Amino acid sequence: LALGAIFLLLNDNFSQWIWGARFTLLPFIVLLIFQFLPLNPAKTERLIKISLVVAFIVSFFGLIHATLLPQEFMTRVGYTINRDIWDIKSAIASCQYLEHTKEFCRATSTFGGPSRYGTYLLLMLGLTGATLLYSKSRKIRIALGVLSLLLVANIFLTFSRSIWIGLIAMLIALPFLIPRFSFKTFFKIALPCVAVFVIVLLLNYESLEVIFKRAASTSEHFALMKEGVETIIAHPFGLGLGTAGAASVRFEKLITENWFLQVGVERGVLGLIVFLGALLM
Repeated sequence: LALGAIFLLLNDNFSQWIWGARFTLLPFIVLLIFQFLPLNPAKTERLIKISLVVAFIVSFFGLIHATLLPQEFMTRVGYTINRDIWDIKSAIASCQYLEHTKEFCRATSTFGGPSRYGTYLLLMLGLTGATLLYSKSRKIRIALGVLSLLLVANIFLTFSRSIWIGLIAMLIALPFLIPRFSFKTFFKIALPCVAVFVIVLLLNYESLEVIFKRAASTSEHFALMKEGVETIIAHPFGLGLGTAGAASVRFEKLITENWFLQVGVERGVLGLIVFLGALLM
């Protein structure tokens, strides 16, 4: 936050700084609020319940939107049918095709993009899994199990390889994060996730090459990441908030395709070190 304030003094484009702060600083502000907010156990439990109910509604809609509803369904409430390139003058896209195939819409629910939706799904899956492990009510555990499978199905249907890697990383991290971890518990969580993945994969076996290879998308990812690294090397003290990532779409567009590189471009090497340190604390 302090580095962000320094960049405000150095940046003469206040609008760009505000948009950059919206993506870069707001998460830390929210984190601080929840760390110091005096919540008793009853309020915390209620907040978790609300979050999980909302997650069920959002993910259920995301599933039927990706599989059953017509592709133009969300245009009835102001979304656009499809957009492969961000445009600040257009409405949020309701459908993003896989590698420009026109075959089916990737799961986005109301989020306007599979990666943004997938990030939310991973967060809710973590909250669901933690609640499931410590819940003693059989009915609640069954409900949470159903929600977990629903979230995993949506994660697969985002067809976002970065989100899939996030899910794998979560499963690998389980033994190190859960006290008194048992492999019995691990298989109870991991096997249903794997089963959902395999079933959905088999239903789309003809599109496997499109799903995994995606040459155009992969090459673009690496090209943008390379540009991000080169920018950090050329500007080790950073270019300022709003100069990279989603906020930059309104100004001089620089998408790094990598959140860590985005932080490095905006706040420099020191900012990236502080960011990584905050994640490890």
